[in-house]
Amino acid sequence: MPKRKSPIYSALENELDLLDEISVFVIDLAQFVDALQDAEAASDLRELGRLAALLAKQADHFGYPLLETAAQGIDIACKKGDRAAAKKALRELTEISLLIRRGHRGAA
Repeated sequence: MPKRKSPIYSALENELDLLDEISVFVIDLAQFVDALQDAEAASDLRELGRLAALLAKQADHFGYPLLETAAQGIDIACKKGDRAAAKKALRELTEISLLIRRGHRGAA
């Protein structure tokens, strides 16, 4: 049986003034990932990179360094025109986002 990966929590989960914003970010994360996947499926590296850069900034702001790093990887791959690397990084980001949603109390 495969080992189940642990949920990912925000590094800022104890910052009470950010809890509502973190909740909204995590709940909206699925739609953001859908947009990234749509851009990748359309081979639109410019849009994929733009969205990934935006997500990296938001992930940093809300205390998700693994998500930030994965999003930066997509952005870098897109700037290099490396579709295979962007696709691989997007798979990683998708998995990370699922673990974030699993760790968040307000997300399904």
